Amino acid sequence: MTHGTGRAVGRRPVTAVFRVRHENRYSINALAGALEMRCGPAVDARFACDDAAVHEALAGAARSGSLPVLCVSYACMAERETLAAVGRARETLGSDVFVVAGGPQPSGAPERALEAGCDAVVIGEGEEALPALLAELARGGDGDIPGVFRLRAARAGARPMRAPSVDLDRFPPVSVRYRRFGPVEISRGCPHACLFCQTSRLHGTRMRHRSTAAILDAVRLMCREGKRAFRAITPDAFAYGSCDGIHLNVAAVAQLLENVRAALGPDGQLFFGSFPSEVRPEHVTAELLALVRRHANNDNIVIGAQSGSPRMLRRLHRGHTVDDVTAATEAARRTGFKVYVDFIFGLPDETDDDRAQTLALMRRLA
Repeated sequence: MTHGTGRAVGRRPVTAVFRVRHENRYSINALAGALEMRCGPAVDARFACDDAAVHEALAGAARSGSLPVLCVSYACMAERETLAAVGRARETLGSDVFVVAGGPQPSGAPERALEAGCDAVVIGEGEEALPALLAELARGGDGDIPGVFRLRAARAGARPMRAPSVDLDRFPPVSVRYRRFGPVEISRGCPHACLFCQTSRLHGTRMRHRSTAAILDAVRLMCREGKRAFRAITPDAFAYGSCDGIHLNVAAVAQLLENVRAALGPDGQLFFGSFPSEVRPEHVTAELLALVRRHANNDNIVIGAQSGSPRMLRRLHRGHTVDDVTAATEAARRTGFKVYVDFIFGLPDETDDDRAQTLALMRRLA
């Protein structure tokens, strides 16, 4: 496979073309905000939702004298089709295109992405690393960037290193320049390190929160652009403001909801504890449910149970019990919420008996 060289070729404007899919669009919104903040006029970005548009944007950048950079972000289920798209870009543009990958799957298996045709992988969080890489390319340089793993490093036997954790307040979660708006990430990281989940491995076990002030800045910005719906991205909505993600900070949640509701105004919509986030069952309390009922518009709460087998919950390091799931569901129903409960089947070491217990819990909850 012929790769983009990444060699110093003199200063050249860069056009980053993001391959946008349904499952990666929220991450790309955050990266667009980082690019808007960190990159000057030498770096531009395009966002394409189908491969024909991706190829046209890359080819157009090359024709204009800009360095085309294909940016792909994917999880494991999308690896095959994403890397096939990388291959098609290589067939069209050869070494003229630089390809950078990020997201859960490349972060976990960067060598696979590099050997399949990518020039670099951003491992972990991209708000610092990706703008730095694009700026380096625009300068014509080929220096090492923290959190960016190159093919030459892989072939030299170097160990891939995760990008440093970022301060969420330093980066807007949306972009006006690139018209990328969506749910606002309010927290990142998770202390629980469940065995099926990569969140703690990508973002660390220390839960970091975007401050209420920074969240309100994003809400007001979106309102000015006519976007009056607020949804939160977080591993556990009810853990917002918690120092460790385990001991709750109800006052912080109350302050967030009250202020966001005021910023949105009477015509705005606030969704909290529903998709695209969820809540842990042991964190569902009458007080928090009442706060959501008072300030938010969602009629449902999403609860992460994952298994109805006590053995599997322990095996997965979930940190809660089956009884916690039942109690949380009952409390949410009493408060007037519909309840969506997440379960996972096909977990490693799962037995027929474990699956039968999960099905039994689903029937009891239904």
